[in-house]
Amino acid sequence: MEVIAKKKETKVTKCGVFGTYSHKGGTLLAVVELLSETDFVAKNTKFKELAQDLAVQVLFSSEIKYISEDFIPEQEKSLYIEADLNKILLLRQPFYKNENFTISSLINQHSATFGEKLQVANIYKFEIK
Repeated sequence: MEVIAKKKETKVTKCGVFGTYSHKGGTLLAVVELLSETDFVAKNTKFKELAQDLAVQVLFSSEIKYISEDFIPEQEKSLYIEADLNKILLLRQPFYKNENFTISSLINQHSATFGEKLQVANIYKFEIK
């Protein structure tokens, strides 16, 4: 699956959905923008479920700050050691439903299933105190 995912890196993701999850009576909210190459995949139930699962992951993984290394500002990169990166990067997190998968491998698996590049474009977390 890694080979398939590598071939898809140059593809453009222009369609997608927002996966959302709220908790504690709506006072906690996570939003994940998950993109695909076509609206055919973006409208797929499994794709929408993946976006929802990613939103749950973001909400309950309190240390997530970035999607991947590419999103860390250059001036901050030297501040983190490898163990820190595993905690603060969404794509390196173990998937909450099956810790044998990282989020990156989960996305690659879905990408192979759909035959399209999938990309997490943005993550947001909100809390009303």
